[in-house]
Amino acid sequence: MSKQGKITSVYRSATPPFPTAIMANAFLMPMKDSIGVDDYYRTFYDIISDKLNDWYFYQEDIDRITPKVVEVLTGNPGLVEKCRDGYMENINRVNELLNRETLSERLAHMSGKEIIALLKEAAEKYRLASYYVEPPNFSLEIGGINVIKEKFRNYFKTQNITLKESEFEQYFSSLVGFTEMSFVQAEELSLLKIALLPAAARSDAIREHEQKYYWKFYDYYGPLLDVETINQELEPLLQLSRREIEARIQKITDSVKSNQQELLRNLGKYSLPPELRRAVDVIRNFGYLYSDIKKQHTSQASVGFGELIKFLAKKANMNAFPLHYATLEELIDLAGGKAPDEKILARRVASGVSILRSPNRYYEFVNETEAKEIMGLAGKLEITQVSQLKGMPANSGFYTGPARVVINVSQIAKVQEGDVLVAPMTTVGYVPAMKKAGAIITDIGGITSHAAIVSRELGIPCIVGLKIATSSLKDGDIVEVNANHGMVRLIERK
Repeated sequence: MSKQGKITSVYRSATPPFPTAIMANAFLMPMKDSIGVDDYYRTFYDIISDKLNDWYFYQEDIDRITPKVVEVLTGNPGLVEKCRDGYMENINRVNELLNRETLSERLAHMSGKEIIALLKEAAEKYRLASYYVEPPNFSLEIGGINVIKEKFRNYFKTQNITLKESEFEQYFSSLVGFTEMSFVQAEELSLLKIALLPAAARSDAIREHEQKYYWKFYDYYGPLLDVETINQELEPLLQLSRREIEARIQKITDSVKSNQQELLRNLGKYSLPPELRRAVDVIRNFGYLYSDIKKQHTSQASVGFGELIKFLAKKANMNAFPLHYATLEELIDLAGGKAPDEKILARRVASGVSILRSPNRYYEFVNETEAKEIMGLAGKLEITQVSQLKGMPANSGFYTGPARVVINVSQIAKVQEGDVLVAPMTTVGYVPAMKKAGAIITDIGGITSHAAIVSRELGIPCIVGLKIATSSLKDGDIVEVNANHGMVRLIERK
């Protein structure tokens, strides 16, 4: 292994290594050009088990880097705009190269050398785009936000301001929630407007909706939003009266103004000093860049990579999914006519370890000896910071509290005031528990799911589509729900 020390689980996902590992390689690049921090995460492990991925950093890197990122960003909030510009310049090039509407036709007329050149340039621009958002934002998420929270607590002590922990979390959440319309709200607005149309006029509007939001569920790997799913999402909306639909539309369109007004009220509530105001501005603005702007454009790029892999798989008469567990070098070889060993790919899908340790090579799968050493080190850890789970923000905000896993309605009685409700999905029967909850997270669901709609009505943070929340969390686990970014992090294991 490249260095000694404790490795800490920072993220858990159901997304395969390609293209996520291309993105993750950006963590190995010093943040000097993006935000002026001449430091980086020296090694990055991805331990794969049954199609799930656990990402690990060295704890000493986290402890060293996150305060630096907080200091620099709070000292110069304009860096968020710089990161946005750097991201957009590179991701626009990726989406130009991998344009979904023309890619299949272009690939069919390309030589192997041309496809290789396309793949290489797209991968490098994808990494550079990631460089401007992933390391700074992740540094905020995995440690920086707690640094800022501690600054708030210290300030309150000096001002003799006493808040219960739940009150503090609610106040902090109010300062970092989005004040701009998110794509989640924009898509819901689109669906509501479709629901108002006469039945005969909906088909064209649904196709337009699909073309605009096809990437919504994709993230780094499928599925695509399709007409069938849109029709399913429309079903509950079509049960509403016209007045109810129009009221929801009005609430969304008014949300930007009301959110801005609420933010100003809360910023002035305790006469916060400039440093703390800048700190929450950075969290809010980087959160919007990461979970809204980046989500849209990076997901579109990931769809393009997926289409490229499907093309290569079809040409080689291979199954496309395992190719997401190939290295970039193996994909380049495949484009040149040399297929990877399918048995090796199958073993990686079931269980494997990929490692990022050099910015000159995106990622690699280690041999069995090194894999056992890495997994052994991970297995010996007393993990207090579990893999972050990622889903879709349904209502923004932050909240920290005890998890309460409720698999079905018969278990709702165990939910206490301020718990984080963890459910496969919610229905009307869950509402009494939802009203007690400080936040809601679900395995499945979209922006028009029951959990999403009720959370917005209740005004509490909500994340849907986490896939593995009910199987990863236990009753009593203390979790941080970061519904700005769609992340759930375990603070303390029960």
